[in-house]
Amino acid sequence: MEIIEKDLTKKANIRTKSFTKHYFELESINEIKNIISLANQRNLQIQILGDGTNILFSKEEYTDKLFIKLKKTFNFIEINNNFVEIGASYSLMKAGKILAENSYKDFVYMSLIPGSLGGAIRQNAGTTKEGEIKDSFISCKVYDLKENIEKVFTKEEMNFSYRDSLIQSEKNRYLVLSAKFELKNKTKNIEELKNFIKEKKQNKSKKEPKGYSFGSTFKSHLQENPAWWYVDQVGLKNFAIDGAKFSDVHANWIINFDNANAKNIIELINLAKKKVKEKFNINLVEEVEII
Repeated sequence: MEIIEKDLTKKANIRTKSFTKHYFELESINEIKNIISLANQRNLQIQILGDGTNILFSKEEYTDKLFIKLKKTFNFIEINNNFVEIGASYSLMKAGKILAENSYKDFVYMSLIPGSLGGAIRQNAGTTKEGEIKDSFISCKVYDLKENIEKVFTKEEMNFSYRDSLIQSEKNRYLVLSAKFELKNKTKNIEELKNFIKEKKQNKSKKEPKGYSFGSTFKSHLQENPAWWYVDQVGLKNFAIDGAKFSDVHANWIINFDNANAKNIIELINLAKKKVKEKFNINLVEEVEII
């Protein structure tokens, strides 16, 4: 087992510069207890990394965290008669594609969302019309880093809500290993389903800003209007601080257009929250995870 130094810049889609003194790629469950022991010996907080689609590294260098990324053993999908089990590091889009090819209609949303299954479970990821993780969820296998044991959580125990779950509320305590989903609602016309997904992807792509971004900055369904509307109304659409700006295409997206650092982005986030609170008495809540 080797803990190494690692440039984290490309580990987050927003691409702000960051570096850690402690990084480890977890190949199997058997390594977990040893890595927890090493972290405790070195007084390091374990930080779990997914595909980096909705995170922001707040520091240029980390010396107090051990970043863990899941590898081979957790990159799988197994389709059974009435359920599918997906590993935590498996691509959500790839899972959606495979399930569509097997005629299942309930996973269109997976085909539209970048990132890995583990991160999607934590955030109860989904789309407005096509559904979200909790809809077909059966159970989730996790490793409790605090109690140092493996556990299985049912749908009820996961406490899913809009872009939230038990995993999210107790950050870095539970390492998602895999999850099971119910398989039902098969279609007889697979080509029609595949074409529907293709059209959805094309429409989504047209509406989304281009460039380095973590996607939605604020949760959108916690208030009367979507988050982008409030950001736009306070005059921050296309507003920039150095190399970062709220997009002129979608005001809830921050784009790193010119080597922005985390400080620039956090200033934008705080400015939007301040202005929206002053004008509308609304508290915007970050959807992006700031590490």
